[in-house]
Amino acid sequence: MAKTSKPAGAGAGGGNDEAGSAAPPNDVLGDFAADLGKFLGGVQTRASSWLQQRKDIADQLTQIRDTANQYLQQLGAEGSHLVERFEKARRGRPPGSGAAKSAAAAGSAEAPAPAAATGKRTMSAEARERIAEAQRKRWAKLRRKSSKP
Repeated sequence: MAKTSKPAGAGAGGGNDEAGSAAPPNDVLGDFAADLGKFLGGVQTRASSWLQQRKDIADQLTQIRDTANQYLQQLGAEGSHLVERFEKARRGRPPGSGAAKSAAAAGSAEAPAPAAATGKRTMSAEARERIAEAQRKRWAKLRRKSSKP
């Protein structure tokens, strides 16, 4: 709705019409409705612009995902084989080496389970004591150096 113009006879005399009364309520409501229409039209335009931007971003992300999937498919079995080799290389000592080989070579039926099977390595009391003694010697050496001027 467009704003209605004032009657031709209305001047700068306080905004009253020829009869001296205030503007009719229909003009005020008409002006409000026109302003509200303009405001809501602007909001609708901005909202549809944002929704379109959101849709464009979603389309771009979908395209990126599809391209990444295509590259992974091209790698195929070769890529998964490389990943498996890399993972095995990171695990440390391969299974069957070390304690498992020595126990099998001795032919002992009561050989302890390999450390990899139990998940925990243990140390003998003698080994712990040797390491503790060596560390005490290192600390004593450091204290002697720091006490000298």
